Amino acid sequence: MSDVRRLALAAGDRRTLAEACERLDRHDIVSKADDFVIEAQLQAARLSSELRRALLEFRRFGHPSGGLLIKGVPTDRLSPAPGRADDPRGAGAAALSVLIACLGDQYGFRPELGGNIVQDILPVQGFERQQISVGSTVDLHAHTETAFSPYRPDYVALLCLRPDHEHRAGTTLSSIDAMLPLLDEPIIEVLRKPRFRTKIDSSFLIGDNLSDDVCIDPICVFEGAERRPRLRVDFDGANGTIGNDPVAQRAVEALRDAAIRAQIVVRLEAGEILILDNNRAVHGRTPFVPRYDGQDRWLLRAFVTRDLGRSEGVRPGDGRVVQPDYLAEEASA
Repeated sequence: MSDVRRLALAAGDRRTLAEACERLDRHDIVSKADDFVIEAQLQAARLSSELRRALLEFRRFGHPSGGLLIKGVPTDRLSPAPGRADDPRGAGAAALSVLIACLGDQYGFRPELGGNIVQDILPVQGFERQQISVGSTVDLHAHTETAFSPYRPDYVALLCLRPDHEHRAGTTLSSIDAMLPLLDEPIIEVLRKPRFRTKIDSSFLIGDNLSDDVCIDPICVFEGAERRPRLRVDFDGANGTIGNDPVAQRAVEALRDAAIRAQIVVRLEAGEILILDNNRAVHGRTPFVPRYDGQDRWLLRAFVTRDLGRSEGVRPGDGRVVQPDYLAEEASA
């Protein structure tokens, strides 16, 4: 199993990022998201050629682990965690946005924390055992981010502002490069067929005040190149991706077992960004116990697409927020 590629920011890049954060502070990330992102893209051009090359290589070729870790990212001196998770601002959000500007365009989904292009990920009381980002005390099962959506991100970026108290929580990562050799050819062939369905995440349903399950059906779990297919799966049991027949269900279970065997765990420390290849790896989280004392684990998350135009029809006003039409997504599955 391959560890993620690791980069430590040079002093010059840290200074550049600190200066970039000051410039981005002039643009409101919530109400003027386009201005904010364009400024971040302009500032990314000031990063060192070595750092930009590493980011562009990850965009072009990926990595056998499915992940890229960047250390030494400047962030604010932290106060207690905010009481709400839908209004991210500050140096952390700015630095994150500049670094991922080399990968594509930031965007959001309206039901997920208001559609913000950077989202606070914090444990929330009452949701400890839920299979959503604000859960904590149970494993977050491995999944492709927004596996149900045709507009799912190409990359997911996580910036750690503060780890959990015991430094137990880790981001799990299982790449297609590590899983594919563990699967028999008949299983792979089944996973390439439209013989599966997947449920829309409960966090999206909550965000749209929906209570009934919505399934996207049918989908393929593997798509694209034989040597390195793209993944589309959620291992949340009956609430995730399931087969439409017994053979297909056994194939999902075989892939889940391969993901467990191939899994690596990355425990983020403050000032570290983990960029996940959402096409080539599934990710999750190990459990931790929150204290709700204002000093709990605190991440910032951003979604990146290589082609923002793909979702133009579901982004009102050509903005950066996808407003899902679940019936349309089911039709385009």
